[in-house]
Amino acid sequence: MFLEQKSTVTSVSVLSYEFEKKKSVFVPGRSYHSLTYRISGRVSIKRKKKSFVSYPGTLTYVPEGLSYNTEICESGSAITVHLTLTEKYDSLLPELVVLSKPVIFNNHFSELAARFESGQLNDFRCMSI
Repeated sequence: MFLEQKSTVTSVSVLSYEFEKKKSVFVPGRSYHSLTYRISGRVSIKRKKKSFVSYPGTLTYVPEGLSYNTEICESGSAITVHLTLTEKYDSLLPELVVLSKPVIFNNHFSELAARFESGQLNDFRCMSI
């Protein structure tokens, strides 16, 4: 889906957070890949002339190094996984996935966040989604 080949994960961090409505801001490229499960709220992501809106029950992928503009259209909450990989990819694009069974992803991401917050991120079963 996001990566066309197997990759070696060198670090993982997980954030569970709430956000408030905010006008568009520029986000410079980051040194990690980002995978966000949107629990509530709506966020617009724009890169060059393409844009999409992340809403509850969707999964958003932003590759390492990608700069973009984002606007929080509606306050809400999300769980984000930041990954660094050994491999480098030059042509990855952001993606939005509309999930057919969002409750499963909500459960997986919630468990992953709970494990990370308690320092028990030694079991990656949640990441094999």
